[in-house]
Amino acid sequence: MQLNMDGWGANEKYPHALGEPATSINRWYLKLKSEIMPYAYSIAKEAVDGLPMIRAMFLEYPNPYTLGKATQYRFLYGPYFLVAPIYQATKADEQGNDIRNGIYLPEGEWVDYFSGEIYQGGRIINSYEAPLWKLPVFVKNGAIIPMTSHNNNVNETNKNLRIYELYPYGQSTFTEYDDDGTTEEYRAGKGVNTLIESGVNAKGDVTVTIHPAKGDFNGFVKEKATEFRVNVTEKPKKVAATIGKTKMKLTEAGSMDEFIQKENVYFYDTQPNLNKFATKGSEFEKEVITKNPQLLVKLAAADITANSTTLTINGFVFAPADSHKVSSGSLVAPKAQVTDENTAAYTLKPTWNKVDNADYYEIEFDGMNYSTIKDTEPLFEGLNVETAYDFKIRAVNKDGTSDWPAFSATTKRDPLEFAIHGIVGQTTAASQGRSLRRLFDFEEGELWHTKYNEKTVPFDLIMDLRSINQVEKFHYLPRENAGNGTLLKGTVYYSMDKEN
Repeated sequence: MQLNMDGWGANEKYPHALGEPATSINRWYLKLKSEIMPYAYSIAKEAVDGLPMIRAMFLEYPNPYTLGKATQYRFLYGPYFLVAPIYQATKADEQGNDIRNGIYLPEGEWVDYFSGEIYQGGRIINSYEAPLWKLPVFVKNGAIIPMTSHNNNVNETNKNLRIYELYPYGQSTFTEYDDDGTTEEYRAGKGVNTLIESGVNAKGDVTVTIHPAKGDFNGFVKEKATEFRVNVTEKPKKVAATIGKTKMKLTEAGSMDEFIQKENVYFYDTQPNLNKFATKGSEFEKEVITKNPQLLVKLAAADITANSTTLTINGFVFAPADSHKVSSGSLVAPKAQVTDENTAAYTLKPTWNKVDNADYYEIEFDGMNYSTIKDTEPLFEGLNVETAYDFKIRAVNKDGTSDWPAFSATTKRDPLEFAIHGIVGQTTAASQGRSLRRLFDFEEGELWHTKYNEKTVPFDLIMDLRSINQVEKFHYLPRENAGNGTLLKGTVYYSMDKEN
């Protein structure tokens, strides 16, 4: 059985409703969702008495930027994933390929999950290329991600195999949780916790330790093979593994097929294929989508409650090339300004001429670094009226940066300066669970709606201005996301005593 929830949209919500390539893309993401279920289940357990699975940015990274609305269109999925959906068209082409601006990456290093490119955090990246298939997903460097085999139903998972994808960086830990998945026996402590530790030393050697699983539940399988997927950019010098005190004899597989068929093997996958679930014969099947190399290690089944499992990698390197910095040559500082036509009450749009040899530009604004800007007219929104703002701008390429000159601009007067505040409304129409005050709260994203599936026109709407005013005009803002609910005509009456 499938659930088809149309909501307010005109299209069905089945994964295959729009045909190709949407069907292939949706299948891919559903398979990925199934693969990271152990990670999802672990953060769900954490959410019982800790942080939620879906986390607003300020929960993990509280600062003046995240405590406002600036990060409302991105979220953390547990401690390691940062997701920044494409929520509006920016420079979309006919095929739906677009870019994403304004992606805030907190302190640390963040890895593009689908390409392997590393981004330094503590800045806001822009001009992020997002083909139709690509959801902007970043993984915090150091991540430990428990996984399972891809499936269409959790009952299809291979319970004799555990998988861990790793991004070794510094020292990190993660506790994987599992239980029977069906009953509430977890309330009585019926569950299994597994601590995983990952560390990189100064010589570039990696040690990953999976401690013995602790706990039990009905149906728990103790004998499991272990697979590691370690993200790298070069083939390591040496790979070794131990289970307890037993050193495993590892052999190098010559192909992916050989790796899949054997145990106690490792394989250096130079170009992991991400497009594995496209509809056969579709155009999307021809899309070549690969990511950074991975070291794959698979160990034979063992009792995971009895001993630790340790993986050691000598000569670990994960240093993807910076695709944003490709040009060489001297750089002059951009000469930016905010013209009067690009100045509004709540927005400012600096502009400048392109700089020779520049790969992108950076703007320092309000204590934040807006980086990887590849056009010459970024828009800064959500500003205060009649306020002076200071900017600094520089050009960047692989050789370095230009000077960092400053410029300033002041926003204009509030166009709603003389709008009447505090209006109280009454109506003869029943409301759909939304207060009538939303008509007058100056929040463009809010709306008032009459009760669904009931004929409400004509109806009376009484607005109490709560003061005597000389009204110059009404400004009615219709909803932007649908046609119904838009007022087309009406008659206006006014009164000084609320009766006549």
